[in-house]
Amino acid sequence: MTERQLHLMQVIGNSPGIRFREIMRQTGMKNGVLSHHLRALEKTGRIRVMRSARSTSYSTRNMSEGHLRVAGALQKSTPRAILLALAAEDGRRFSELVDCCGKSPSTVSLYLKALIKDGLVAAKKSGFAKRYHITCRSEVDRLVELYGPRSSDRPISGFEDIINSL
Repeated sequence: MTERQLHLMQVIGNSPGIRFREIMRQTGMKNGVLSHHLRALEKTGRIRVMRSARSTSYSTRNMSEGHLRVAGALQKSTPRAILLALAAEDGRRFSELVDCCGKSPSTVSLYLKALIKDGLVAAKKSGFAKRYHITCRSEVDRLVELYGPRSSDRPISGFEDIINSL
């Protein structure tokens, strides 16, 4: 394994669920060089790659798919805000989540639907109100405790939400 690949393994190990652009930003590698090394690490089985329609997340092999799904959600600001709000107080209404996130209702709705689809959040009727519950509390607690929200995990601007909604 090359020195660059060792550095990539360290970056990925410190931020499970990290996305390509963030790896590029942290390592200073150019697109093609980074793609080459990530492909080599994937081929040798040293990293796990989780591809979805809109994004690709990277983690070390020792992370389960469920943990990777949670880690990927924690890497984005709005899903992270939703999960942390539900971890703090389970069973919140949609309007409460909008207030906690500080985003528009349409943005929260988009990400909430994705979290429900991924099985990280569940919606339950309670009287006339729909309440949302976290389904992966222990994983969220564990990952936040281990890796915590660092300044490098936060997007530089609101462009992340715009791009991810496309």
